[in-house]
Amino acid sequence: MAPLSDDHRAIYQAFLDQAALDSSLTAWLAKLPEQLAQGLDRQRHGDLSAWEKPSPNCPHYPLSGAST
Repeated sequence: MAPLSDDHRAIYQAFLDQAALDSSLTAWLAKLPEQLAQGLDRQRHGDLSAWEKPSPNCPHYPLSGAST
């Protein structure tokens, strides 16, 4: 799996921090990195790299709570 951008890393970490507060998610959180890697398998999805590149035609929306 490609490394996460700084913006995406912050969102993913916030998700993990919040999910860690719910003990019923512990087992799933342990499996999550492997599940993401399998789901984003480049062998299976040959055009994944094209989807990972942001389109210059898409508007940029700042993260919620981010300073502009």
